[in-house]
Amino acid sequence: MLADEQAVSETSTQRHRSISTLAKEEDCSIGPKSSFHQLKGFCEGAQSFRRGGYWDGLKQAMAHVSNNSSPASGEPLAIGRCLNCEYYHIYKELTLDSDGDSRANFLKFGLLYRMRFLIKSHIPARTTSEIRYACLFCIRAGHTVHEGDATVFQSADQLLKHLARHPQPLPAVPGVTVLYGQVDKDHHQIEDYDIHFPSPPAPSPFPEIDTFAQFPVAAALKSHVQRWGETLARPDDSTDVLRFFVGAKIVGVEFPEKWGGKWCVGWHDGARGAFPAKYAEIEGPKQNEISFQATSAVSLTTRWKWDPPDSPRTGWLTFNKGETIKNVGWLYQDHWCWSGTNSKGKFGIFPQSHVNPNSLKEGAISSATKRPQTSGPMRLFSRRRPSSTASS
Repeated sequence: MLADEQAVSETSTQRHRSISTLAKEEDCSIGPKSSFHQLKGFCEGAQSFRRGGYWDGLKQAMAHVSNNSSPASGEPLAIGRCLNCEYYHIYKELTLDSDGDSRANFLKFGLLYRMRFLIKSHIPARTTSEIRYACLFCIRAGHTVHEGDATVFQSADQLLKHLARHPQPLPAVPGVTVLYGQVDKDHHQIEDYDIHFPSPPAPSPFPEIDTFAQFPVAAALKSHVQRWGETLARPDDSTDVLRFFVGAKIVGVEFPEKWGGKWCVGWHDGARGAFPAKYAEIEGPKQNEISFQATSAVSLTTRWKWDPPDSPRTGWLTFNKGETIKNVGWLYQDHWCWSGTNSKGKFGIFPQSHVNPNSLKEGAISSATKRPQTSGPMRLFSRRRPSSTASS
């Protein structure tokens, strides 16, 4: 038991957690480093189609296709291909849509949509096996609904699942017709719309934002998606793998101890899964999440190496495995970001996932420099929830 641990009450612990939790704000903006912008945004063909007539941005062609968008044998089919990329749809399906045929209505995840909506939502496709989409409404608003939402989707199903939980009404987008609720059969747009929301939004799969307050956010440095003919690696046979594109925001990031810091788990696009730690960069904390107490009696030993590429810019304290860190501080002990001083006297911040929680020691410091016990943040609380490195 560490010295003076029992002196801090459960009430004090909860107060400091609440203060930090309330200060947590999501950054949902879609900036230049987002997946949407790194993957070149909406295709020119998609924008021509949305701004012009039904066939603007498309051309008729013949191709051997199959349901999974891979090359197939047999008789070629007529398709409508984008003028600017490899995106396409079966020509017969497009004709049904343009003619206002009821057979062109599709139902997925409680949403009704027509093929025109997907055409307007596609981003440039390099091959027919890499068809991607973006949310017209998030892009129009300039932000996502949740910080961990995707800005690029690997399939139409993923886009529609995202839209099914989108707050309503959605932002108005020029060239996109949206219907809500029950629509009469004789309504003039009953077969002339893009997407129809008959019901209120589905509940979000993300936990409450307070749940993520004690964990970091990461930005994807490279894509981690299933590609044609490839198999995604996984840390073990029982863990789901998280899929995302470069620039994606991953929230609630944890480093399970059993994977030695090589793999993380986190949330993205409403799903939780594992991904290689080297594929993402932990974002530095905000100023109000950092303890700047330069002197304390607390020391510890590091568990894994920590040397991210953005250390000088972010103020990370870099270290190797087995180093001693002194003057350790935090706003509250369960928070993911701590501060301290290494053997060279350098002060900085670091993720508490990368230190050994059982190595915490509280020694004595002079009364001239010791922090008052009533201030709280530097104290070692008597009760801890599982650290962010606990196996999940």
